[in-house]
Amino acid sequence: MQKRFFLFPFSLISLSFYRQVLFLAFIVLASFIIVSILPQLQATISTATAGESSQKSYLEFVLDERQVLSQDSKASVFEVTPNEYGAKMDGVTDDTAAFQNALNALPDGGVLNITAGTALLSAPLTIKDKSCTIRGAGLFATKLRWTSGSGISCSESRTREETDGDPASWQITGIRFETAAADSGTALSFHYEHSGRLTPSVIVRDCSFQPWHDGYWTKSISVKNGHLGQITGCYFRGGRGEDKATTSHHVHLTGNSTTFMIENCHGMISRYGILVEGVTEGVTISKCFFVMNAYGYTLNVDGEPMFDIFQSHAASHVHPLWIKNGRSSAITGNMFVLRKYDDFLGLRDSDNPPAIVLIEGKTVKDVVVTGCTLNMNDKSLRAEGGKFLGIDIRNGNGLIIGHNSIEHNSSFPSGIRVSKFAKNVSIKDNISEKK
Repeated sequence: MQKRFFLFPFSLISLSFYRQVLFLAFIVLASFIIVSILPQLQATISTATAGESSQKSYLEFVLDERQVLSQDSKASVFEVTPNEYGAKMDGVTDDTAAFQNALNALPDGGVLNITAGTALLSAPLTIKDKSCTIRGAGLFATKLRWTSGSGISCSESRTREETDGDPASWQITGIRFETAAADSGTALSFHYEHSGRLTPSVIVRDCSFQPWHDGYWTKSISVKNGHLGQITGCYFRGGRGEDKATTSHHVHLTGNSTTFMIENCHGMISRYGILVEGVTEGVTISKCFFVMNAYGYTLNVDGEPMFDIFQSHAASHVHPLWIKNGRSSAITGNMFVLRKYDDFLGLRDSDNPPAIVLIEGKTVKDVVVTGCTLNMNDKSLRAEGGKFLGIDIRNGNGLIIGHNSIEHNSSFPSGIRVSKFAKNVSIKDNISEKK
């Protein structure tokens, strides 16, 4: 017994008491956990579950909302392709009827999606009194090739009251317009019978207009009475007939067209690169490049419309810039080059020598030509020294010609001639060099 006492220092009674204490401690600890910790843990789990549930319901709500919007979008914007109406896009089959039927099927505001390929067309396509978007797969992928006639004609005959102030608007993007016919008319025309547009009407973006073999468009883009138009990122190439350039205009704005932006466009071989006529106003030409034309940018406008030309280039046979009428305009940071092009020899007026910039017309007023480079240093002109002017001012009031670089071969030391009919003309700080 004495030996057992040293192995177990507690008596049987004391050992039982020790177990009881441990059991009571365990009961107290368990009670503390049940009373204090478990409710907090349950609250945390409930909060997380609630958050997950709310997040899930919000996600379901978003998905449901997107589905509704998608359904509404499909209901409001109807999209078709000419292929659904039998177009082959193989460059051999006549797809005219298929394209016209697809356009006729479009509701107001619909979209015609044209796949990659070449559509052979034998007659103009017409869109009347409804808005639509015609979208190709890219100017190198989608080709519309006409064998005769004009290209696409868009017209609006309804009055502002009939359209509730929202006349038809058209967007044409990502298409190459080709013609295989001589004198085939206008590639893309927009005609509003009534002026005074209130909404964006014309957008042409990332398209090209060019001949196929011996064909040529007479005009590339023509707009009458348009409003808030954009012609952006387009390429224009004219055609020749009987060894002469026969394309008349690349861009023609006329009537009462207002607020047009023409930017990042490249054009060549035409009588007029950009021609603005009528009472068109608010025209901005920016970062454009037009060469091999008789006239680069021609502004022949009535009334008191405004126009601006920024950071653009024109190389022409007669006048790279011809301001026939207009006012409150800025011609800034451009390069105008006079060159001899055999295609336009018959267009020169023998009584009036060509000038890089020609300003005339009684309504010309408040026009600034500054920071431009005017060059006639091309070797094709060297044999005709003393004939060409840098700037010829025949009329106008309130003109500022300053900070330009002028290379000329005229008899005027400055390369600038000012008529007695011009009033309030300021000429200063130009760098003039005779070649």
